[in-house]
Amino acid sequence: MTPASGGALPNTRVQRTRSSASPPHSPLTRNPLGGSFRSPRIWASAISLCSMVGCVTINGKDYFQLTAPPFVATSTCEPAEVGVYWTVRVRVSDEGGGSLPGATVRFVSVPGNDMREEVTNANGVTQVRLSSGLWRIRASLPAFTTAQYDLSLAQSQVCTVTVFLRIDPKATPTVT
Repeated sequence: MTPASGGALPNTRVQRTRSSASPPHSPLTRNPLGGSFRSPRIWASAISLCSMVGCVTINGKDYFQLTAPPFVATSTCEPAEVGVYWTVRVRVSDEGGGSLPGATVRFVSVPGNDMREEVTNANGVTQVRLSSGLWRIRASLPAFTTAQYDLSLAQSQVCTVTVFLRIDPKATPTVT
């Protein structure tokens, strides 16, 4: 039938989901966007497991306490601008992103023939000028885990390395 003769056109938004005769279903009843009626159960299970074993958030990412890495390190590198006196900037933070002043940062060239050691300032940052090549960066602070990160530094490049340290569960607290 046509609309001119008074009949209705078939609904093109409805389709059969099987080849056998069955009532028509909307395409959205098949969860085309990946939804599932089980997903609330999965989230509830994850939340209850997290409350039992504990969770840690490092740099905005959640980990179970048992599987959390001892540290997280990231780096970004870009071409150096004229007048930049440093080649590597290291920011040392706790797992929540707070600055850790007084952290020792050691820079060792991978062949091992060059080494520098710096201490982070009140903002948890230190800056050094290094030659190009592969450098092993090690950040440490008493009562925190030690982080080690390998950085390949190209010529005429500046890099910023951010290290997130976690409290060391094996460290004995000292009260002064």
